[in-house]
Amino acid sequence: MDNRDLNYFWKNCKERKLCIDYALKWRKCKSKEQLVNFALKTQSAIFFANAIYHGWGLSIGYIKNEFSDYINGKYYGVNVDGIEQLTDYRSAFYCEYNDEIIKDVDSIHLIKCNCELTVPLERSGIIYISNSSNITLYLKDYSCPIIYLMDESKLTLEADTENCDVLIFKLSDKCSIKKIKTSGKYLIERKEIQL
Repeated sequence: MDNRDLNYFWKNCKERKLCIDYALKWRKCKSKEQLVNFALKTQSAIFFANAIYHGWGLSIGYIKNEFSDYINGKYYGVNVDGIEQLTDYRSAFYCEYNDEIIKDVDSIHLIKCNCELTVPLERSGIIYISNSSNITLYLKDYSCPIIYLMDESKLTLEADTENCDVLIFKLSDKCSIKKIKTSGKYLIERKEIQL
């Protein structure tokens, strides 16, 4: 039986001295939708992914069973960060997803996915890739995404135009990037995670 549930995650966060303000906001979540929106926040995404990967967060099985109505294209969080100017900013989770995705949100988090992701111009935004995901990313038109590549995840980039600008933050020495048929501009930065 998998015991990596919300109580397990909460206990491990307390042991790691989770920020009091962050902990209070988490404890205010009373529904699955509120918890998903909280995990989709910009401040939460990397923390959440890292906890899953290192075994002190939720298990993939628990996410798929308990939050099935909120992952893999079934749900979009709207303005989860609460920024006035971004009232239509949409975010989504995909977990252990193995089919093609056309990015129709502003921020997407791919957790243990093995899939193709197409990024149209109007939805460049942010892409989080974590938990040993293997993603082939197709960039269209003037796509300019910001990508956070974590743990042992793999990213293959393909662009059909030279007008793409991509900023990639490698958050692990174990992740890898492969470029195929690309002529756009790419900036790859190595960044340490401080949790």
